[in-house]
Amino acid sequence: MSIVLPKDIKYPKIYYAAKLITDNYWSNVLEDISKGRCPKKCSIDSNNCTFTQRRSKMSYNYQSLTEQEIADELPKLISHWCGICSNKDVNREKTVVDSQLDTFNAIMETNDWKKIKNKRMRKDLLIHWAIIMKEEHNLRWNEARRLDKMLDDAFFNLTTHTSDDIQIYNGRIVSIEDIEIVNGKAVNHRFNLDWNEKSEKSAKEKRKTLFDKWNNYVKGIVDF
Repeated sequence: MSIVLPKDIKYPKIYYAAKLITDNYWSNVLEDISKGRCPKKCSIDSNNCTFTQRRSKMSYNYQSLTEQEIADELPKLISHWCGICSNKDVNREKTVVDSQLDTFNAIMETNDWKKIKNKRMRKDLLIHWAIIMKEEHNLRWNEARRLDKMLDDAFFNLTTHTSDDIQIYNGRIVSIEDIEIVNGKAVNHRFNLDWNEKSEKSAKEKRKTLFDKWNNYVKGIVDF
């Protein structure tokens, strides 16, 4: 780089990286580090920035990186390990939180599952419904966890269910078609099997498939 290096700079690569950062706060932090003045829990030598927090320790080998990579990564590491941030960081985080809050408030007013586009929020609402079922039916925690897994498979993995199968009111799940609690067990009627039996059958089929593949592999070696 064509930037003139001041005499008090001990770690030029960090200094050059600082000049690539548009956030003045982080540019100044990295410039201080390039002079050997590090935030608490951070130290630097000719190859690494090292972060120490209680019993945890992490070394960041900046010499193997470009100045742009250091400019992109080092402020995030310092923020995480040293607990400091710029005003821009705070404002950016506030914008994200405000957006999530607006989305949450909109969800709390909706009666249509299809209007909830965020997958994470869909999963949170399904988890909340599983907890409600646990309390209403006095389920054991193991069964509540199986219900949670059943819901995850029903809507995201095996997709036995669609958005049309959920009834919600004011952002709360009221019922899910063909999924219910019967005699203390979670049942998905679209499997025509209780979830425990279905899971066990699936596990046995997977074990058999792996065993068959292993036998064929061994047989191929012997025949060769």
